[in-house]
Amino acid sequence: MKEIARRPGGRMMERLMYVSTLLLSFHYAFVVYVNSSFLSKFFSQENVGILYTAGAALNIFIFLYLAKVLRRTGNYRLTLSLILLEAALILGLAFLHKPYLIAAFFILHHAIFPLIAFDLDIFLESVTRNRETGTVRGLFMTAANAAFVVSPLAVSFLAGGGGFSSIYSASVIFLLPLFVIILVNLKFFRDTSYRELNIPATARALFRNPNIYRIFMANFLLQFFYSWMVIYTPIYLQEAVGFTLKETLAIFSIMLLPFLLFELPLGRLADSRTGEKEFLAAGFITTAFFTALMAFVSHKNFALWAAILFMTRVGASAVEIMTESYFFKQVSTADASIISLFRSARPLAYIISPLAAGILLSLPTGLPTEGKLFVVLGLLMLVGVYYAARLKDTSPTHIR
Repeated sequence: MKEIARRPGGRMMERLMYVSTLLLSFHYAFVVYVNSSFLSKFFSQENVGILYTAGAALNIFIFLYLAKVLRRTGNYRLTLSLILLEAALILGLAFLHKPYLIAAFFILHHAIFPLIAFDLDIFLESVTRNRETGTVRGLFMTAANAAFVVSPLAVSFLAGGGGFSSIYSASVIFLLPLFVIILVNLKFFRDTSYRELNIPATARALFRNPNIYRIFMANFLLQFFYSWMVIYTPIYLQEAVGFTLKETLAIFSIMLLPFLLFELPLGRLADSRTGEKEFLAAGFITTAFFTALMAFVSHKNFALWAAILFMTRVGASAVEIMTESYFFKQVSTADASIISLFRSARPLAYIISPLAAGILLSLPTGLPTEGKLFVVLGLLMLVGVYYAARLKDTSPTHIR
């Protein structure tokens, strides 16, 4: 896997992978916050959640057999095929009008996009020197976050023009240079020995280490938060509060700023002084409070909603960097199966959260239909404080 990095031009390959990840992030960021609004034109909120669940379940099913597929096709050919399929699916969403076709295309899109990201991870590993892994991963994470901050603002202008068709069509544009970069520069990529994930054995290893189990649960709660908010916040802001799609996307650009502003300094502070426990707990508390607050603010005020959603991501950004930092202090490269399970928290959350939301939406309360979702989600985030408090401290002063 490391041979490409030692060839002449390895630095250039690393830069190309940086650009590839940036292009894929822009493609996904263009559609991720409009998908639920688009689907709600054809399906009820409960059925929108079911579509997300179906896509996530299909993704996990494919991951179980991905090693076999990679051994047969190789990562190079698989990545190119998936990029073409993703482009076709998104164009289908842009121009098709039959609900059953839209459902099928969205489920497939939701299932295969994480596979492309995973394939790029394999390429990235092949061109990254071990001593630089932390720096390179940090740059890639910052690039992805930058794409997510900029994209909603760009998409908000498209929303005022051609609507959803323009947004989905524009997102495909980012896949074209990505396809060319992979096609031209990685044709000589050498595949490694891909091993299948043994879920029962990996789960047993996870439960045997209390700290890894607790940080896994903290990560699952964070992914649960992301999935719930991605699906239901756009619908809530437009249908219950009254914002237009353009206004909603502009709010999301402000909302996502904490991932650029706070993750890097908080991570450095956790390494040098405090450890992760305190910031992890504070992040969950902040996220919980401002998420629950969303249910009780019904009037249309751009600045107020931007501030509330910004604060939910202040908390989430702290939780995200602390879970990443703590987890990777507990594992090594020998724990590849545990790392894979850790990453599976996202599709698992997308299976469970829409099902739970569907049940809640059917229950009578005094809150607006969608509002009760955010109260319950806020309460669930407080569970993260329990897991954070029980982690073994990693602060330098405690270790000494």
